[in-house]
Amino acid sequence: MNFKTKFTVYLIALFISLETSVLYSSIKNNIIVRVGNEIVTTYELENKIKTLLFLNKDELSQNNINKVKKISLKTLIDIKLKKEELNKYNFKMNDNMVDNHLSKIASSFNINKRDLEKLFFSNDINFKQYKEDLQIEFSWQQLIFQLYAKKISLEESQILEDLNLIINKKNDLEEFKLSEIEVDFEDSNQKKTLINEIKNYIKNFNFEKAAEKYSLATTALEGGNLGWINSAGMSEKLLNIVKKMKIDETSEPIISTNKILFLKLIDRRIVKNPEKLDIEELKNSIIQNKKNEMLNLYANSHLSKKRNITSIKFLNE
Repeated sequence: MNFKTKFTVYLIALFISLETSVLYSSIKNNIIVRVGNEIVTTYELENKIKTLLFLNKDELSQNNINKVKKISLKTLIDIKLKKEELNKYNFKMNDNMVDNHLSKIASSFNINKRDLEKLFFSNDINFKQYKEDLQIEFSWQQLIFQLYAKKISLEESQILEDLNLIINKKNDLEEFKLSEIEVDFEDSNQKKTLINEIKNYIKNFNFEKAAEKYSLATTALEGGNLGWINSAGMSEKLLNIVKKMKIDETSEPIISTNKILFLKLIDRRIVKNPEKLDIEELKNSIIQNKKNEMLNLYANSHLSKKRNITSIKFLNE
């Protein structure tokens, strides 16, 4: 029985036992999954569910709890896998990026970071646990960069040549402000399920919340924000899709190999007089975007390999 099948079977049993536990806090703190040398407990799952709903400013209702149970458990398992890998490399947890992220969250509630911790406490959410999860996520991003940055090879001379060609033609360049949701799938059934889940979540909540909940890309913690992307640095396939989109529109799922990509167009602008652009700055921007794409691929691949070699045991099998 593979991980996906075991995960699905276990969820059925778990969801029945947790039907009202989060609402009434009657559940015992039992171990529910062993992930290598790490464990996931019922308390952690309850805390993760509450945290997701709180940060999304959603009501703590049974209907909303049911919507986030599955992704909450999967997120916790991935966090344990990442933690094991970080320990393997003796990688130091990152605090600066965590503090910056917490400040952004506090700002979204119009409070300071100290009051954010109090707000967590008043909503019966473990702030320390949330902060540790953030440390793992940001440290994981840094570990991937450390492991794979040197393996990324881009033909910078070709990028510069293409840019000069565009500028010499004196064509206007277009830039797009985009957000993304990127997920993996194993087979056609899982692909269909994920697409429906994400579409419904975007419809019921919004794109940014869906990115934070589902996306595997490093942009997930920022609601999928990619910032401004120049048309010169986009693939022809993505450029043709984005050009046809309206502001605030979400693309249909873009499928490639075992990945699903959703894009949201936040804004667009025309760069007049491209000959006056700082070519070196534009080149570096395009290179950085391409490097980030490749780092996301390495991150997903590394985690997938870690999952495949790690014993993941659901304790009521």
